Amino acid sequence: MSFVFSVLSGACSVYLFICFIRVILTWVPNAQYSSFGRFLAALCDPYLSWFRRFSFLRAGMLDFSPAVAMGVLVALSSVFAQLSLQGRILLGASLATLLGVLWSIVASLLGFFILLLMIRLFVVIFWPNSSSQLWQILDRTLYPIVFRFTKYIFGKQRYVQYRTALIAALVVTILAEMAGSFLINMLGVLLMRLPF
Repeated sequence: MSFVFSVLSGACSVYLFICFIRVILTWVPNAQYSSFGRFLAALCDPYLSWFRRFSFLRAGMLDFSPAVAMGVLVALSSVFAQLSLQGRILLGASLATLLGVLWSIVASLLGFFILLLMIRLFVVIFWPNSSSQLWQILDRTLYPIVFRFTKYIFGKQRYVQYRTALIAALVVTILAEMAGSFLINMLGVLLMRLPF
């Protein structure tokens, strides 16, 4: 039975890698329409599409469903590996693994958001009159989130410049990511110590 779980763990890991390549190919113009891209789409899209139906995984033009889909594969691979090594599932270790996977998805999204904020802030500071279509698209995605931060930080009545709003959102997001990592690590250690 250990061999079966080991094979299932490896299969999840291989499928995760294939799905990752599929997602990366969607960022490369015309690569997903090549014969290799269509082959990967046939393998991965039925699984990835299942997660796309959840609207809360999309924010504006950003779709986070592939990250969640790959996180599920990481969790399955870990559970199968645990079954392969120990012959049983330990509740504490499983909860710690699940918590770690969920946090890695959230941390990846926060990291991506931090990167977008940094890029946009850099452009606002050094090229304040830049109005290319790329920045307009990025602003349509960032505006609602950034100004929600500023509403809570500065209050509803105060006017806040876009640069200040970007800085505030960047600082709050970095602090949230650091605090979340610390808390999740501590909770993971406690869960791993559970005897069952």
